[in-house]
Amino acid sequence: MAQVLSRARRKADVREMVILRGRAAVGYFQFNLCAREIAHYCAGPTSCGLEAMMVDRRLQAQGIGYGALCQLPEVLRAHLPHHDQIRLTVNVSNRPAQKLYVRCGFVDTGAVYEGAPSGPQHVYSLTIATHASTSIAASSTGQGGRPAPEAPADPCRSVRRRS
Repeated sequence: MAQVLSRARRKADVREMVILRGRAAVGYFQFNLCAREIAHYCAGPTSCGLEAMMVDRRLQAQGIGYGALCQLPEVLRAHLPHHDQIRLTVNVSNRPAQKLYVRCGFVDTGAVYEGAPSGPQHVYSLTIATHASTSIAASSTGQGGRPAPEAPADPCRSVRRRS
């Protein structure tokens, strides 16, 4: 994970997030807000790119990624309230990730980004309601509420912004 963290620290338009299980960091992702870098897959000034989503390999297949992805609307409202859409790219051959994103509410836009070093990427989008109707899970900022019916028992306790 050190390579991603060191790269991200040099990017001013990135909001880093750490996925916690209890007090242990178990994953990471970042919101990229740099219009120049995300123009190939983001739709406008209120879109942000979800990048570098990862969960500790030893803890995969335990619902941590799903739990974190289900919390994205709440996290976006708390940390980037002027953004209402999350976009991401996923390799066309990565079927498990594509299925996970769809389960968490993302929609395949039908666009394919051909310029990635790892090959063609599908573009997925999640539109966030501008008002909070149901809180998904407690976050480290102290906001809380009941899990949404589709959310799993929260294996990922919280998502917090890196300081």
